[in-house]
Amino acid sequence: MFERFERSFRLIGESFSLLKKDKELLLFPVVSAFVSLIAIVAFVIPLILSIGFGAFGQRSFWFMVFILYFLIYFISVFFTAGIIGAADIRLRGGDPKFSDGIKIAAKNVHRLFLWALIAGTVGILIRALRGRRRNIIGSIISFILKAAWEILTFFVIPVIILEKKGIRDSAKRSLELFRKAWGEEIIGQFSIGAIFAVAALLGFIPLLLAFFSGSMTLTIIVLIVLVFYWVSLMILSSTLNGIYKAALYNYAAGNKVKFSDEFLRNAFVQKKKKK
Repeated sequence: MFERFERSFRLIGESFSLLKKDKELLLFPVVSAFVSLIAIVAFVIPLILSIGFGAFGQRSFWFMVFILYFLIYFISVFFTAGIIGAADIRLRGGDPKFSDGIKIAAKNVHRLFLWALIAGTVGILIRALRGRRRNIIGSIISFILKAAWEILTFFVIPVIILEKKGIRDSAKRSLELFRKAWGEEIIGQFSIGAIFAVAALLGFIPLLLAFFSGSMTLTIIVLIVLVFYWVSLMILSSTLNGIYKAALYNYAAGNKVKFSDEFLRNAFVQKKKKK
């Protein structure tokens, strides 16, 4: 287990190093958010208009909310695939551009759309379970189900775009890879989340100091700066998660890739010794 912790933290560090080489990867979550915003704005007027048409309007309203939810989910899946595809090019020694990641995602758009539909539906069902059981037990069950689903399907997108498998085979392959790198996956995801959670919470310190200073102007300025700070953290976290997913996929799949200090190759040797 100690070796899994060590490999996980090394992988996170290597992911940061890769991001330094390819800062254009940060464009994927930025463009994803922009496209999602356009989709939301496009649906706002129809949603507002549907409210005034009685029962038919209510059905139309929830139908459009349903469509918007899946559209935004698909946009997220598509650009996540772009990050993973571009990161994989770098891991294999190439020099990826933003357009390279988009091309990889576009070539697999039909499978990504189907996966977004399935994953989005599962997400709705889990939320519905939590909504029907409005107690601590229901919340715990839904949390466990959500965590288990995300862990077991962690490698689905990399498999879809890098192995060109269908949804069913990608899910099976994801489970297979999970069994090989479950420790690194869980520890890495938790560690990245914890790092950015702490960074986000630290942002409240200057806000509290500004608030207790008694200056409303200073408080507003600090709040505006913090909004940009938190958005930047979200962009960085999303990008780093995509890179880490690509790195961990290659590690679990046993692919030879170019990480600095040949870290992954050493990790493969350790795994072979254990066998």
